[in-house]
Amino acid sequence: MGRDKGETGVRTLNLQQQPRVYSCKGDEVSAWEVDMKVRDVVRISSGAFAIVGMLAISEGCAATTRGGVYVRTGPPSPIVESRVAAPGPGYVWVPGFHRWDGAAYAWVGGRWERPPRARAAWVPGRWIHHRSGWHFVDGHWR
Repeated sequence: MGRDKGETGVRTLNLQQQPRVYSCKGDEVSAWEVDMKVRDVVRISSGAFAIVGMLAISEGCAATTRGGVYVRTGPPSPIVESRVAAPGPGYVWVPGFHRWDGAAYAWVGGRWERPPRARAAWVPGRWIHHRSGWHFVDGHWR
């Protein structure tokens, strides 16, 4: 800050001169300029967070959490599929399921698969109801 020494030897504060701040590049920048840049960053960040928040609220049907997606409406009843003959010995039928595509449920048809190891059993995927909504647990080999 600029200080002037008067005739009495008392230092007085010169309010007309802005304090100077130096950037890491060595450029001289006023405190006012730094303050304005910080305010711009805060304003832009606040706007970005507001937009993300509005998008999350407008989604309406699903909420993403750490464990996956929760859907407010339950899935439709499973579709009864007619199985074609297995493509060969050792194949196991993996039933179809409803998946959430972000706007609606879509049916994923069943298929024949070879188990990854002897005596492996397929555990079908299922929708589980929680307080937050419906959550899908993927099918897997056990």
